[in-house]
Amino acid sequence: MPLMRPSLMYLRHTSVRGGWTFATCRAAHHARLGNSIRCMATVSVTHETEPHLFSHETAFPNQPFTSPLEKGAHLLQKEALSKKLSHNPPYMLGRGYQASARLALLHLMNHATTGYLLHPSIPLDHTKDLRIADVGCGTGLWLGTLGREMPSTARLDGFDISDEQFPKGDPYGENVSLSKLDVFQPIPEHLRSKYDVIHLRYFMGVATDDSMQVAVDNLNAMLKPGGYLQWDEEDSISKMPVYASRMDAAQAQLRCYIRRHLWPRTNWINNIPSYFHKSGLNVVEYNTRGPLPMYRKPWTEDFLLAYAEVGDKMEDGDERDWFREMHAKAVEDAASGWHLDWELIMCVGKKALVA
Repeated sequence: MPLMRPSLMYLRHTSVRGGWTFATCRAAHHARLGNSIRCMATVSVTHETEPHLFSHETAFPNQPFTSPLEKGAHLLQKEALSKKLSHNPPYMLGRGYQASARLALLHLMNHATTGYLLHPSIPLDHTKDLRIADVGCGTGLWLGTLGREMPSTARLDGFDISDEQFPKGDPYGENVSLSKLDVFQPIPEHLRSKYDVIHLRYFMGVATDDSMQVAVDNLNAMLKPGGYLQWDEEDSISKMPVYASRMDAAQAQLRCYIRRHLWPRTNWINNIPSYFHKSGLNVVEYNTRGPLPMYRKPWTEDFLLAYAEVGDKMEDGDERDWFREMHAKAVEDAASGWHLDWELIMCVGKKALVA
């Protein structure tokens, strides 16, 4: 028997956050398909200057998410705001001391899993003054660790869009510098053709299918002729469920929500070599690997810490409450033996030697 819901809901969204005033969901009804309940509704969104009418699946914020396109009006707001303000979604992770500790654990596990900081396919001439950059450096710990392996003549520069996680003082040595840079914006002239090696990792919550090529092209511009770009990424998004219902485990509902609503445009993760080729970089190494069994538990817990940061950033109270409830249950799932399915991706590209 079809289930009925209230015919109207309001989504709070001020003009400061993007201009949307309200949304209505009318004539909602449910059809049960297997274990998934889908709400087919017409959603009318009123904008200050132009109305939009479209149809898709949606759900109410105080209900468990039961279809892959739940809370459709809320997603529309995020998409509209993202397109209006930037190519990229807002940064949904934290930058406080807990986030810094989470990044430190992630760095140590990544290093222990791969056995290297820079891939062996990248030759380093220690007789010359090397210039190495880490983009999206966060706390700068990767550079600080690498600096212990480099001669004192090497110059190591860390860049991040925010300096909130940079350590105070000079813990990494005089040859390491940390400064702000947005890699999705035009690169300053003084940073062009300056680096022998550029490293970055874990841009899954930052880059999108629309902005990925911009980032790769800008990184290429920072390389010297013959320089190397190493991109380390983790792929858990493509392994997240596309569909989830209230009958599924909490971790499945949580990860489905993240994939569909927070980081939906991340097909680039499994196509990094193609972006390198389009930028003129020759791919010299590309590989993937899963986690070592001994690190499955701490790596899953590290992701759960990140998910908690995502929940803290949510502005809608009902959405945040649901997310936190699912997160608490996902923590219980992990304690019972569930671990995240993911792979590490590593791609090295070389810039052509030119006259």
